[in-house]
Amino acid sequence: MSSKYKETAEKSRFDIDNNEFDGIFKLVEGMQNLALQALSIYNQDVEQIIRTKSTDIKYIERTLDSILGFCFNQDMLNLFKKLCRYYYFIDKQATGEYIYMYKDMYEDDPDELSAE
Repeated sequence: MSSKYKETAEKSRFDIDNNEFDGIFKLVEGMQNLALQALSIYNQDVEQIIRTKSTDIKYIERTLDSILGFCFNQDMLNLFKKLCRYYYFIDKQATGEYIYMYKDMYEDDPDELSAE
């Protein structure tokens, strides 16, 4: 009887883990879907900034701020890089700060990696 209880307890613990993973997978899927929607919006904004040779710093930085939150998605990261390359010739220091923000949000600590 105790082995039956153990098997049932292990099975229910496994089921709980699957439910937790399902929730995580759904969350990740939702975030990726949101990033794809954002991509179509911000792609237009970036193209317009570049096409019109905009120097509106506030608008460019608002766009970079918005894109930065989605850089877990490779296409959004590419868009972020594209706008950074454009912005670099307008404000090098601010562009560097955006790159550091990206690294702070999405990359491991370089000191940790070099210590390994």
